[in-house]
Amino acid sequence: MVRHIDQTDKEVRLVTRTDDATTREQYVRGVKTEVAIARVRAEVAALSTELVQAGLAGWGGGDLSVRVPGADLFVIKPPAGDHDDLAPENAIVCDLDGDALTGTPGSERLPGADVAVHSRLYRDRPAVRGIVRSQSPYVLAHVAAGEGIPCLVAAMAERFGSGIPIVTPPLDDSAAVADAVVEALSSGPAPAVLVAGDGAYVTGDSAREAVASAGLVEEMARVALLVRTTGAAASLPHETVDRLHAAFRERTTKTTDDRR
Repeated sequence: MVRHIDQTDKEVRLVTRTDDATTREQYVRGVKTEVAIARVRAEVAALSTELVQAGLAGWGGGDLSVRVPGADLFVIKPPAGDHDDLAPENAIVCDLDGDALTGTPGSERLPGADVAVHSRLYRDRPAVRGIVRSQSPYVLAHVAAGEGIPCLVAAMAERFGSGIPIVTPPLDDSAAVADAVVEALSSGPAPAVLVAGDGAYVTGDSAREAVASAGLVEEMARVALLVRTTGAAASLPHETVDRLHAAFRERTTKTTDDRR
């Protein structure tokens, strides 16, 4: 009987130690997530400024979000207000359903309707780390005309592997927009898609890559419009685009491996 009580005591102590270890693990994980969120908030604020400086956003137009490493969360710029004076604490932390985390700084600022697209992309495409919703001038010219951006030059072929498609979902149905964007991005190599009457959604393996790609989308939109003033735009042959894109990916992969 005494032995049984001692055995029980040992088991209780073991459970207590296990509970302590679990609590410590949860605490450490929580601290790491808080640090990651703080860093991503700062990144969103800094990149929002870069979007304005690059002419890719302004007067509150456009959007930017960044995935939080190691957590099912992302941070998104609030829909109202200028990009270039965004304070990190005003950015909104959301879960992968697109709901703001109540009680966190910025949660009183409800995210815009396009949060449904951001959340869907993060859920369906784990490799996506950053998203830009660009409403830059030449992109807007294309979406207003209901036209995609053809692949006309080597720079676009190398980086994107195709032209930029355009989708035409009902803009008042955020779920339909999300469906159309995800389907278009899944059907080709390009990291961007135009939404008729709205703008471009551009993804990246990092937030900075998404911003850089948004810049290239705007430049290629400008080139396409300039070419149209001189006559019909002639897209590069598919075989040429495929070879250029494959060679570019091989070079970038080798460079990344060498750095490691």
